[in-house]
Amino acid sequence: EMADKEKNAEMQYRSGCIYRDGRGVCKDLSKAFKYFKKAADQNHIHGIIECSLCYKKGIGTDINEKEALKLIKIAIDKGSADALVILARWHLNSFPKRYKEAFQLLLKANEKNHPDSPSLIASLIEKNKIKLDEDNKFNKIELYKKSCNLGSYDGMFNMAINYHYGNNIDKNQMEAIRLYILVSKCNKSNRKKSLAIFLLAKLYEEIEEYQNAYNLA
Repeated sequence: EMADKEKNAEMQYRSGCIYRDGRGVCKDLSKAFKYFKKAADQNHIHGIIECSLCYKKGIGTDINEKEALKLIKIAIDKGSADALVILARWHLNSFPKRYKEAFQLLLKANEKNHPDSPSLIASLIEKNKIKLDEDNKFNKIELYKKSCNLGSYDGMFNMAINYHYGNNIDKNQMEAIRLYILVSKCNKSNRKKSLAIFLLAKLYEEIEEYQNAYNLA
């Protein structure tokens, strides 16, 4: 019976993803939220996270910050590294920004080897948003490298820039090109992807690969 219940929750979660993304069906965010909520009510960890994001962003339902926070904390209590990073990002995007709270969450996510957490920690250090004590000594490049090696597009983007301009590391134009290309092929459309394409074209021009730069324009 327990196995059937878990299987049912997984199917509801997957149905939510299908309606959210419009894969093989008409995109329907209300239906997506309904399925995520059903999965969450059965303690499906990814259902809980997606339901939280729906409440946070008003996807298929009304915005409910209180419920979003409640659910993401439940996911954290269940051991989700993704939930730690999501809540950290919320703190970083809040007004006023809660850098200290975000940093503590990212440290916990880093212990769980979440791909994005080292890069986000390095970014906070680089921008002088947190004060490090003796117990927290980090090397920014090593953090970006860790994210990069774990498959984080954020880590790849930051390492590409460091290799491109020789920031705290020897210049390596070929490695910068490789990483920019990887970020440019990311499935999600975001600012970093657009910037990666722009900087890749710029780098091709710098090394006089004009045809490649023209193809990216």
